[in-house]
Amino acid sequence: MVYGPERRQAEGRETVQTPWMIYGANGYTGELIAREAVGRGLKPVLAGRTAAKMEALAASLGLRARVFDLANAAATSRGVEGMGLVLHCAGPFSATAAPMMAACLAVRAHYLDITGEISVFEHARTLEAAARVIGSKGLGRIGVGDASFEHGGDIPGHETHEMGMDIDIRPLRYSRDQCSGGTNWHYGTYDRNATRQLIRTIRATAPKHVMLIYFNDPVLIREGLTTWFAGHDDHLHVRYCEKTFPNAMYDC
Repeated sequence: MVYGPERRQAEGRETVQTPWMIYGANGYTGELIAREAVGRGLKPVLAGRTAAKMEALAASLGLRARVFDLANAAATSRGVEGMGLVLHCAGPFSATAAPMMAACLAVRAHYLDITGEISVFEHARTLEAAARVIGSKGLGRIGVGDASFEHGGDIPGHETHEMGMDIDIRPLRYSRDQCSGGTNWHYGTYDRNATRQLIRTIRATAPKHVMLIYFNDPVLIREGLTTWFAGHDDHLHVRYCEKTFPNAMYDC
């Protein structure tokens, strides 16, 4: 498969390359991949959180650079905007995979990484399973917002996401393109039936591992599907749990 915005000859055919990115390109493995890509005639966008290192490496390889920190969810989504694929090379993946996956889902980019951590595979499987079920019903792809760092970590201004077990998801609206905008349970664009299906699917794909879902639709609260919490009119806050988790709020 050929990626990048340029055209090149592949197996005798002219192929249009899809824009793609290597995040963590200034790391040991990321730089090896970047140099190999250039040697094969590909032009990835190089990205990382340190401007000086990224810009110097990109300049030496004749590539473009982007700089953003995975700790900032909004900046990460902007950073991967326009990419068809992101190859994530910045570990530790137990801390960095979830926010990058969330950003890729938000902009509809494919996600790849170089990890071998089983917990990261499991996180990706759970997100994909719910998204595939909802997509198969013609409801469009789900929009994912703030995600915890796996195993926890500081997220300025978002203390309820710092234990590694929380993620924000947009409620569904009357649209086949859920990622292009959000809604609120008060709005006429809000699709309660579709959101109900989404919530049930999230629970079904992670049986006995969903502690609660904050969302303020009073109908879904009466049905026992969600719990009221201030500030949750326009997004679902899904809290996962594990047996014998050290924090009782996440122990199921």
